[in-house]
Amino acid sequence: MAKQFISFLGTNNYLPCVYFWQEKSNGVGPVTFVQTATVKLLCNDFKDNDRITIFITEQAESKHKEALIQEFEKFGIKQPEFVKIPDGKSEKELWEIFDIVFNSLAQKGEIVFDITHSFRYLPMLSIVLLNYASFVKEIEIAGIYYGAFEVLGSSQEIKEKYPDGESRFVPIFDLTPLAYIQKWTAATQSFVVSGNAELLAKMIKQSRGIFFRNKNGNDENLKQIFDRINPLINSLQKFSNEILTCRGERVYSGETIEELKENIENIKQNKERVSANILPFLNLVGKMEQKIDEFKPEKAFENIIQSAKFSLEHGYIQQSITQFQEGIITYLCEKH
Repeated sequence: MAKQFISFLGTNNYLPCVYFWQEKSNGVGPVTFVQTATVKLLCNDFKDNDRITIFITEQAESKHKEALIQEFEKFGIKQPEFVKIPDGKSEKELWEIFDIVFNSLAQKGEIVFDITHSFRYLPMLSIVLLNYASFVKEIEIAGIYYGAFEVLGSSQEIKEKYPDGESRFVPIFDLTPLAYIQKWTAATQSFVVSGNAELLAKMIKQSRGIFFRNKNGNDENLKQIFDRINPLINSLQKFSNEILTCRGERVYSGETIEELKENIENIKQNKERVSANILPFLNLVGKMEQKIDEFKPEKAFENIIQSAKFSLEHGYIQQSITQFQEGIITYLCEKH
């Protein structure tokens, strides 16, 4: 899968600083442009055929383009491709930016996005655009990053406190989870509406891969919570498959329901120890719990009735009829 780094170049007067990722010892600088540091720190696996794309207005081009090229050369980064965009001063220009950025994304590419230097509305626009492109162009959002220069204070305070670039340490924040909140919400809604957990399972698997790649696999807290989420999603997927394929004996036994409810309870009990970037997903667990609330975690005829009801509510009419017919026969056989 081809990789692509994208970013917007602004028009402010940028002060040199050392941008760092996770630890101050893992920094690049002093640099004037955050793009230099982000590419150097987070795109060091890029190959010759991978792309660096900078979106630039006429004003930003005249003010910063040559300086950015020179800084890239200084740090051994290949020259980026520059794509002109309008200033974004009207709704029409906003949609033009949307279209230009979308058309610049590679089909089935892996996108790393730096949102630091852009108009205030562009981060929101871009996250929506990337999620849109992930469906239409089948791209994968590998990372969304922000160089938080303002943590040092105002420009005047920075000049007084930190007289040179080598004393200015600026963290790069990982905002990738923001994009996945939309994906998790859509996947959970898909389960609630359709009764099928396949999309939810796919989203969690993809999220885990992205999160651990960005954290270098060293976040033990994140590992522990995903170790709890995976059994939950697996049992949820098993539950929906048993209903959609009319596995009446399994539904009747209540074994999968028992497993699923235990996994949900395990998540809820450990919620307070969850890192903030995964918490939004856990807040969606309540929606999953509501869908199985009437099922019993034991062998019970009510599970067959609930299964038939579940199928009917989600438009699986044939499955509902089959489950109800087989359930009635099972009930009569056991009763008599």
